[in-house]
Amino acid sequence: MEKKLQKASAWDEIKVIDYLHQTIVPCRLSSISKKGFPNITSLWYIYEDGMILFSARSNSEICKRLQSNNKVGFEVAKDDPPYMGVRGVGVASIKPSNEIPILETLINRYLGSTQSTLAKWLLSKPENESTICLSMERVTSWDYSKRM
Repeated sequence: MEKKLQKASAWDEIKVIDYLHQTIVPCRLSSISKKGFPNITSLWYIYEDGMILFSARSNSEICKRLQSNNKVGFEVAKDDPPYMGVRGVGVASIKPSNEIPILETLINRYLGSTQSTLAKWLLSKPENESTICLSMERVTSWDYSKRM
């Protein structure tokens, strides 16, 4: 990630990676609609092997938009002070969930187990899931905690 990390980034590569591993909030993923407008989708994510990974229904709008235009923007940041986070741009690819199975990992990360009604519903049709793989092209971070 070193070459992708922007010089103006508040954090070095290690701190950015730690933040992506430790912060459990949805990632805001910006994609382009058929009419050319940006659209934001909040998705559960994991950071793994230099990529941000998401799970989505294969027929979802986000998957349809990414099939038409795979260039995206992203942001991982909490809504509460102190304000800090990671954002950037990249290229997304869509893989069948059986190729990169992450849904159960995401459920455990965000819900704590696979036992809830929501978790069971999400896991009910794995053949309908896809994994979105975000390859980051440029990454930066900001941290306003010293100002607060």
